[in-house]
Amino acid sequence: MYTVDDIQFFIQTHNRENLLPESINSLLCQSARIKQITVLDNESTDNTEGVVKKFADRGVKYVKTFGLCGNYRKAREIVNKPYCMIFHDDDLLHPDYIKLALRALNTHDNVALIDTTGLDFTGKPPEINWKIRPDYYLYEKSSDFAEQQFFLCYARAATAIFRTEDLLSLDFLSEREKYHKLDDTPRLIQMCSKGRCVLFQDPGMYLIRCHGTRDCCSYADHPSMRQLANFYELYDNTVRQNLDKSAIPYYAMRSRLFLKEIYGNSIPPDERKTDSFEKLIEMIKKDGFSFIAEHDISAEEKKAYLRFQKSLKKKNLIIPLSEKIRRFCFDIYRMPERTVFTILGMRITLSRRNRTGINLNGSAKDN
Repeated sequence: MYTVDDIQFFIQTHNRENLLPESINSLLCQSARIKQITVLDNESTDNTEGVVKKFADRGVKYVKTFGLCGNYRKAREIVNKPYCMIFHDDDLLHPDYIKLALRALNTHDNVALIDTTGLDFTGKPPEINWKIRPDYYLYEKSSDFAEQQFFLCYARAATAIFRTEDLLSLDFLSEREKYHKLDDTPRLIQMCSKGRCVLFQDPGMYLIRCHGTRDCCSYADHPSMRQLANFYELYDNTVRQNLDKSAIPYYAMRSRLFLKEIYGNSIPPDERKTDSFEKLIEMIKKDGFSFIAEHDISAEEKKAYLRFQKSLKKKNLIIPLSEKIRRFCFDIYRMPERTVFTILGMRITLSRRNRTGINLNGSAKDN
């Protein structure tokens, strides 16, 4: 039986002395008490070391790292437990996340990866005191995990708990060269090919801080057009080849939107004239990948696509029996932006921004 002592916890950081203490505390405040955390500091020039040393009496250790992927390389070098987690220096974790991860780890054999969905927040961190659901997806195949990532974008790499022996088999520098800072998702997909993957459904388990220096929001040191094409082609090879024929039109519809998302988030505005979106499409087509919809999507197609997405949300989902019974009667599910009431199986969402906005489709209504 696995315990919290079988997981080695790392926090990777770079010049975030102002945000790091809250991230450290979110691990130290886990209900499954963590006794030791290693902060991996990749060449910070601020007072990161001084900040970490204030937590030394609580089992937090400071390690300096250097070079490209220095934090990951150092973690691989010093990890000595069956599982490990490499957390981010600007995010927060619900106090019960590790407890639920251990429960899943001890329920299923051959678990290579445990992960969760997440919730963005800005400004002051909310007080994390809401109830979270133990529902999770269980993937037996990496293609199922990649399919849900492609269509729904659920998994978040910072909360991933890796089986150490599988993590050590990955070539981080090669993946960084191929995908640049988009290499997190390819890493998760690879891990899913080595065993089962558990992905918790409740986004309230993991809070992602939106701020100006967040890596994924910065155009500095961005991926090249070739690396964006590599990222799409990974999904094409993993997802499309395993879809039912009936789902291929949805794949084509999602492809163009997916590409626009990664293009818009990666290529700086002042470079989009020379590195145009159509140039990226042509590069992908030249490589033999042509399943990209170019026509306007009709209302009927959109409805069919939404039905397909809804069916995906139920695929591989595991809900503990006690939870099914309890939520059918009456339940209240609170998150920072909304409160969900479940009465006799019907979900009613109440937005905290507009308490008069109530609808019955499970999503917040903001006027």
